[in-house]
Amino acid sequence: MLHIIRDSFSESARLKNCLAVYAPQDVLLLIENGVFCALSATESGSQLEDLANKQQVFILTPHALERGILDRLIDEIQLIDFLGFVDLVVEQYPVLQW
Repeated sequence: MLHIIRDSFSESARLKNCLAVYAPQDVLLLIENGVFCALSATESGSQLEDLANKQQVFILTPHALERGILDRLIDEIQLIDFLGFVDLVVEQYPVLQW
């Protein structure tokens, strides 16, 4: 299953709720303001760092660039472009948007 997070950690509890039901074979993608969840030295960043050491966690690079945070993200996150986003949606089924 592909989980897509669109909101930052401070905007909603969606990341927390997502991680509560996250399964070992699942994949996580951060888009829009969800990219803020992957900031280093934050609570959500620490949670994602632990997760990314075991499972696939991606961030949509153009959205991180637009928000000026690309150099402040945790290292364990995999960066993808829009084509990679499409590939994830096609490869991972079902898709759950939070």
